[in-house]
Amino acid sequence: MAIPSDQRYTLSDRIAVLQPFLRSMQPENPSTSPSPTVRGQQLGRLGEAEAEAELIRRGYTIRSRNYHCREGEADVVADEGETLVFVEVKTRSGLRHGLPREAVGWTKQQRLGAAALHYCHHYEIDDRPIRFDIVEVVLFQGEVAAVEVIPDAFVPDF
Repeated sequence: MAIPSDQRYTLSDRIAVLQPFLRSMQPENPSTSPSPTVRGQQLGRLGEAEAEAELIRRGYTIRSRNYHCREGEADVVADEGETLVFVEVKTRSGLRHGLPREAVGWTKQQRLGAAALHYCHHYEIDDRPIRFDIVEVVLFQGEVAAVEVIPDAFVPDF
C-alpha cells in the first residue's frame, strides 16, 4: 500500500505502511559507513531541520535553536500564538528501538523543563503560558517518511 504524496498522514498511518520495510533494513557495510557518532549527529541535524520546517508550516515562530544551559537544553524554542513552546526533537532511522517519542524519558523531560525555566528567567518571561512538545521524525532509506508534532507531550516536575 503506497501513501499518496498529496495527502497528509499521521505517523501511525505511515508506520503501518512502512513497518515491514523498516524492520528488514540491513545496516550499511560497517567498514565504509561513518562512525555511529557522526551518523547520529547527521541524523539529528536532519531531524531538527525537518522538525523546524514542520513547525513553521503549522504557524509556529522559531525563537531559538539548540538553547543550552548548564541544566539542560531545548532543541527548539518557539511561539505558537501566546504560548511559548519548548520542543524536543527525536529522529529515528528505523523503528527497531520503538517510536522516537519513547526516547523522551523522565530525565530528558526534567532537563528540558530546567532549560525552559532558565530560558524564561534569562529573557525575563514570566507572564506567558509555556508548553512542551515533541516532534518525532522517522526516516526510511535516508528520506523523511514521517514528521509528527505532539503538542503538550508532557509536563515536567517543577
